[in-house]
Formats: sequence, structure tokens, C-alpha cells
Amino acid sequence: MVSRAELLQAVRRVAPALISQESAPPVFRSVFFDGARVTAFDDEIALSSKIDFDGFQGGLDGKLLIGWLSTCTADDVHLEKQSKSSVKLTCGRSKLFLSTLGLGEAVYKRPDDDNPEDVWLGAATNVVEAARLVIPCMGSDMAHPTRVGVTVSIDNDGIATVAATNNVTMAVASVQTDVVAPYSHFEFVMWPRFASMLESMSRMDGVRNITIGVDCGWLLAEFESGDELFGKTGLEVDIGTFVGMAESLDADLKFGIPVGDRFAEVVERVAKIAQLSQSKNQTAALKITSHGVQFSVNTGLAALADSVACRHTHSECSIVVNTAMLKNVMAQVTELAVSEHVVGLRGPAHSVWVSAASGAV
Repeated sequence: MVSRAELLQAVRRVAPALISQESAPPVFRSVFFDGARVTAFDDEIALSSKIDFDGFQGGLDGKLLIGWLSTCTADDVHLEKQSKSSVKLTCGRSKLFLSTLGLGEAVYKRPDDDNPEDVWLGAATNVVEAARLVIPCMGSDMAHPTRVGVTVSIDNDGIATVAATNNVTMAVASVQTDVVAPYSHFEFVMWPRFASMLESMSRMDGVRNITIGVDCGWLLAEFESGDELFGKTGLEVDIGTFVGMAESLDADLKFGIPVGDRFAEVVERVAKIAQLSQSKNQTAALKITSHGVQFSVNTGLAALADSVACRHTHSECSIVVNTAMLKNVMAQVTELAVSEHVVGLRGPAHSVWVSAASGAV
């Protein structure tokens, strides 16, 4: 017997790693119980959460299980084996018969904890926070290695450079980690889904450890709740490209325009007006004047002109920017610079570049 609420919560936590299409192989539509955890794997990421379902070991259709548990009202769920390949679930007066898969049919096998070749990042709080800053610029263009996911490079001193670009925006963050030699000086890529799940899960659940399977190309994040996130990692990394692009972009930028809450509020308002545009490009004009920063947008349905007064020594110039992109990268930035090709923003640990609406980074 197991609590219906606890079982439903655990299965829902791993549901993002289920493939729901009926045409998908059953193994990717199933949640697998091993007596201590429930796990789902869609051949890209795996999610695992702690639960003991009456000692049951095997796979059940995740979508059907969640749907049934959501409609039940009784407190407890009982599981009874009907045969080698079927079970009966009972919750109050409601019953559900499901086919089962053997635990050995599960594709995902949790990596071995004892492999000395793997790299242990510890709590990795700084790496997760750095990834959070660059994820708004993350791309998914498989044809270009630098435009896929989040690239991480850790040098011999344990300093991690974390970078991402979608070819319209780019962000690079630099943070200190606890990784020391001989495990330092290595690089990897978080694929987009792993990076997005890591960012969203870590908002509510602290990351206890991240392990990197250097030879096998995988990442395993363990959370304070006991939940786990597994993902494959890219092995083709070119952090030098990011560093080179950053230096090239900064060569034309003179930072020093202060960015605060007032600036973020104006960007938010401008972005909302730009959303009314019938064009795919939600743009606004950004102008640096001797008195501060001016924004203007006209969609035909609505228009807005707003400004932020500030002291600076930046030269006067104008640029057209994608307001949605600019809004997405505003987190923790403190200063601004503008050239005819790009808007640059800086924070204590990272830099972001947003290209002119007609160009690309």
C-alpha cells in the first residue's frame, strides 16, 4: 500500500521525461519502479524520484497511471500482481488493470557511483547559477556546435566559463568552482533540455551534486529532495570561439551606462507594446543621448516612447533591437553599452550581447 498523493507526486515529477505519443515504443512511455525509486527516460533525459510502490519492480504506462491517480479520491493505492505481465491497482472503489514491462527492459541504467574517471562538481551552485544567466541565449542549432545548449569549460584553477548563443544573443559567465586538479581542465556541453530542466528544477530544489561522466558523455544532477536528472552531453566543445567573439564584440563597446530597476521596467513596458506587432520581429528603437537612454516603439496598434535618465560618458548612437530578446537577458545586469551592431550588458559575473535586429552575433 502506498499513499495516492505521494505516488501521484512522484510520477508527475518524472513525467517530463515521458514520451506521450502512442507511436513511441512502450519503454519510453513507461515509468519504471525498482523498489526505491520511479524513473522515466525518453532517450535524451531521465528523471528519477524516491518512492516505494509496494515493492513493485517493473514498468507501467505513465500517462495512464497519472490520469487514473488524478481522478481517484481515496487516500491509498494497492497493487496486486495478476500475472507476469499485468497488475491490478485499487484506490477505494476504483480499479485499474495495466500491462507491465520487466525492470530489465528499462533502457536507462543509473551510472556507477564508483568510477574514478568521473568528475564530481559537488554542490555546483555557482555553475547552476551561471547556467541560469546564459540559458536565455541558448540555441538548438545542431548544425553549429556553439549554438547548441550551454557550453561549460573548467580550467586548471577551477574557474568555469559558461556560455551560450542562439546567433542573435550571446552570454558568457565566469564563476569559481570547487573542482581541483587532476579533475580540472575539462569541457562539456549541456544539451538544451537538460539545461532547461536543471534550471527550472533548481529554482525549487537545491542541487546537491553534479557528476560528469567524462568518458561516457553524460551528466547526473542530484537534488536535495532525492530527485535526479540525467542527460547526455555533447563532446564537441569550442569555448575559444565564445571567448574570441566576446573580445571582438567588446572592442566596439564602451560600458558605463548604469542599468537598474527603472531600466528593466522600461524594457518590460516596451516589450509588451512590441508584442502587439503583427510582424515576427518585435523590435524597438534604442537611442543613447547625453541625458540617458530612450526607447520608442510603434506597432500600428499602439506606440510608446519612454526613457531612463542617467549620467554617463557614452557617445550618442542608435540601434534597433529585438525587445523580447533584450527583456529575456536583463537578469542581474548592471551596466550597458551600445554600438551600431550590438547592445552589450554586464553583470557581476557575466556579459550578454544582443545583436541589432537586422544582424546576428
